[in-house]
Amino acid sequence: MKEWRDILAVWSGLCAYCGATGASVDHMIPIARGGTHDKDNVVPACNSSKRDVLPLDFILAWRRAA
Repeated sequence: MKEWRDILAVWSGLCAYCGATGASVDHMIPIARGGTHDKDNVVPACNSSKRDVLPLDFILAWRRAA
């Protein structure tokens, strides 16, 4: 729990992908793709639609849709 609070503090409680307010846990490398549930692979995110997509692919798709 303390690690999650520390991670939120690093990101100022904002989504790591778009900067919006959001505090849901997201695995940068999805568990489904071999990612781990450790502090080096977890960031806050506002959008759970990323699912098993890698961060760069998600950001590029998000920007295209905007």
